Amino acid sequence: MLKKIVVIAVLLFTPFYLSSQTLGGDVKSSRESAFDSDFTPAASPVNDSVIESAPDEKISGETSDKKSLFPEFRAMEFCAGYNTGAAFETYRFFGSLHFLLDNEKIRFWTGLQYGPGNVDFTNTIVYWPLRFTHVKVGIGLVYNLEFFSDISMTNNLLPGIYVDYRPCSWFSFDASTSFFIKARTIYVIADTVPLLMNYSAALGLNFNFYLPYNFGLSIGLNSSEDFRYYVLGASSFSATISYTLNQAWSFYFTGTARYVDFFTLSSAYEDAEFKLSVRFAF
Repeated sequence: MLKKIVVIAVLLFTPFYLSSQTLGGDVKSSRESAFDSDFTPAASPVNDSVIESAPDEKISGETSDKKSLFPEFRAMEFCAGYNTGAAFETYRFFGSLHFLLDNEKIRFWTGLQYGPGNVDFTNTIVYWPLRFTHVKVGIGLVYNLEFFSDISMTNNLLPGIYVDYRPCSWFSFDASTSFFIKARTIYVIADTVPLLMNYSAALGLNFNFYLPYNFGLSIGLNSSEDFRYYVLGASSFSATISYTLNQAWSFYFTGTARYVDFFTLSSAYEDAEFKLSVRFAF
């Protein structure tokens, strides 16, 4: 009787024993594969230097990407203006269209202005070979083509040196000095004197203040303007009030007073000009 009980117990428990041995082997092999020496984790360990510097950045609030004092931008600008008509200009009302590009290495400006009896086309390009944290020094070239419909055609060429100084976020200063070459054809004497050549110089000083609430103020003293290139003594004072609505839209109002023989005792007021500009940056 005891033998029968032992045989029945062996027959009943043998399949369970064999099954447990097979399952145990599979579990062991799966554990070994999980710790395979050739296994590469999805996330690699963080470098020790990163671990040490991360808390410092959080505490100081500083990152490697700092806001540049010379921001890069591209923009289109439309201007409408009024001239008092007391000087050589043949128009009172005028309009102009500009394209501007400014980045770390170059500054490019091109524009077309139209007033009754007068058309101006100007290109300016400046290359900045010397670039520092607060100042850039560059070489540039201005070319202006001016048509007085019944009077003359003039080519103005101004190679020069440019300085852009920005010591802080609320003030900047830019200056330029150029050699001025003027080649003019006057229609009534073109048969006998086809080209009149004049050589002079040009100077420019501009002070820019960036005020609270997105306002700005610029004050300039220049012997030449974007679409006006006369001799050195025919200089102008200008003041511009600006308002930046957002990253795309800005508005400007500029008043300019012009003088003749500015650097002599006979300096006299010549005329004035006012213009409203809208700039779209993209």
